Amino acid sequence: MDNKSNKEEDLGFIGKSNEEVQDLANGDAFCILPWIHMHPWPQGKVFPCCLSNTTVDDVVGDLNVQTIEEVYNGPQLRKMRKDFLHNKKHHSCTKCYEQESLGRTDSLRMKSNEEFLLQPHNWNKFENKMDLVKSTQNTGRVDDVNMAYMDIRFSNICNMRCRMCGPDLSSLWFHDAVDSRYNVTPTQAIHQIKKGSKDFLSQFDEYLPTVEKIYWAGGEPLIMDEHWYVMNKLVELGRTDVQVHYNTNLSKLVYKDNDAIDLWKNFKNINIGASLDDSHARAEYIRKGTVWADIENNIKRIKTELPDIDFYVSATVDFFNAISIVNFYRYMVKSKFINPEDFQVNILFGKPIYRATVHNQRIRNVALNKVRILLDELEGKDKLGRATNGFEMYKKFLDEEDKSFMISDTMKEIKEMDTFRKENFFMVFPEFQDYDLLYDKVDIKEEFTRQNG
Repeated sequence: MDNKSNKEEDLGFIGKSNEEVQDLANGDAFCILPWIHMHPWPQGKVFPCCLSNTTVDDVVGDLNVQTIEEVYNGPQLRKMRKDFLHNKKHHSCTKCYEQESLGRTDSLRMKSNEEFLLQPHNWNKFENKMDLVKSTQNTGRVDDVNMAYMDIRFSNICNMRCRMCGPDLSSLWFHDAVDSRYNVTPTQAIHQIKKGSKDFLSQFDEYLPTVEKIYWAGGEPLIMDEHWYVMNKLVELGRTDVQVHYNTNLSKLVYKDNDAIDLWKNFKNINIGASLDDSHARAEYIRKGTVWADIENNIKRIKTELPDIDFYVSATVDFFNAISIVNFYRYMVKSKFINPEDFQVNILFGKPIYRATVHNQRIRNVALNKVRILLDELEGKDKLGRATNGFEMYKKFLDEEDKSFMISDTMKEIKEMDTFRKENFFMVFPEFQDYDLLYDKVDIKEEFTRQNG
């Protein structure tokens, strides 16, 4: 690179045009989130977003020792902004890039760019995000801290212990994490930012008058005191225009003296994504703690009292529901719990041994055939394209990836959890009898059996 090019690069993005920002946002690398968002975990570690990789190299700050402002302009997020301004993909963002390679057109990266940069009518009255990006200095620093989009996991408190989860994001899962692989101690059941919720909430409060979007997930947000504090505070401030999105297991709509339905009636834009991957006994196995009858009753209440709300199922397809995800979709539509378009398919990437592609070729072919038939049926019925896009992505995933070499590790973990929880995988998922010999061969350690038998 010549000296002239070096000087141009040193200028950062100051002085660039709206068109140049739009070109970046329409590309295959840039994401607006490092300018308007961060994602703290209950332990205080901060990541760029909820879909970022979570290795040590992906941590962008620590709210146990830093303020929000210090993390926002820390070296990691400044480096990330610089990468994106030069149209360079970032190592933390592989999940979005992977989804997009499978044909998904509404990855978090793409959706955020569209919402905050590419739709002029969505430019919020509080901040023009174009100007925010264009104010980026050559160091990646942005002087005006902007928290337009909040996704903060105040704790790992949860009333479920999903198979694909772990103690970091579920307090109940701690009791299952007895295997030495998890290296947990009795003091680690509940994780919260060490500064304490009062101190942290005081920082959080500063951004409530100008926040534009809040995403609640967990743990389980509807049983977190902090969730109710923030949402009731927004009502007090008259900020019922804030977009509020939930990812909830939908097990509880009432917490202490708070009723979610009564709360949601105050807000103009509420989106409820129910984390449901299957129904009845399958749901209760995958997401331990689920009572399916309660889930159905809660859905009926939402549909009755909030008929105009954006309610949809946010299903994660993994090893367990690789085949039955199609049957589950049909059941939810037939039962009139959702409309054909109100179903989002998410692919489990984070825990490789539980990917749907760990299955052998025969089972993957069965899953593929069911998905293809469903996609034919969805033509003209899926008004938003939400379900169609998700199942198309899943089909491509099954076609292109083969993780079957991991099946022994998968069966080992399943049997260990079955032993501890006194469950039986094959009684719930008889379609996977291909693996019964592998399951039987798993030698449960004597000490594991002694502790949990």
